[in-house]
Amino acid sequence: MCHVKRLILVFTCLVFLTTSLCPTASAIEVSPRASLYLTGYTGSLSQGTKSGRIRVDFTVIATQISDYVGVSQIAIFEADTNTRIAAIKGSVVNGLLREDARSTTGSYTYYGKPGVTYYAVLTIYAEKDGGSDFRMYTTNNCTAPS
Repeated sequence: MCHVKRLILVFTCLVFLTTSLCPTASAIEVSPRASLYLTGYTGSLSQGTKSGRIRVDFTVIATQISDYVGVSQIAIFEADTNTRIAAIKGSVVNGLLREDARSTTGSYTYYGKPGVTYYAVLTIYAEKDGGSDFRMYTTNNCTAPS
């Protein structure tokens, strides 16, 4: 009888350990980037053609033709200090947002200081029929040319 109780106790402990160490997946864990408005996006920084210039490139793809799709804001940071030094609001006029489209690809040139390393945080955005969604995307580091 004592042997049976010990086996039950060991089995119960194994079940408890297994369930606590291997949690089940929920829908949120399986697809944390799921969106009704955004399918995919990317961005990067590269050196510009003149001293101090940094080029911000981006591509945004919506799930369907949207009222607006693109980048609603670019925040520029100095990499050494993680200090935000500029914020550019996206619009159709400056080419960061596109109207009545499913995707957009574009670029923006930032005029920085030569020799300083920067990164950008892009606010990726899509809007359709009054609903919208956004995601934050951090680019690579890039040093402004001298």
